[in-house]
Amino acid sequence: MQRIAIYAIALLWIIAIGVTYFTLKETEYFSKLSPVYFVCMAGSIFVVKFAFRKLNQKENEG
Repeated sequence: MQRIAIYAIALLWIIAIGVTYFTLKETEYFSKLSPVYFVCMAGSIFVVKFAFRKLNQKENEG
């Protein structure tokens, strides 16, 4: 059940990042917001990878 939740979160994250990227790319705000976009994207990748790592550790222990 936890694996399904993490996959759902990852899928929603990919959709949100993609939509945000293509929305900002078409405006002049992309150059102003690109550092913020990069930090948010990198942080969310870290969170998802951490969740997968923790889940794999729990599965290997049990």
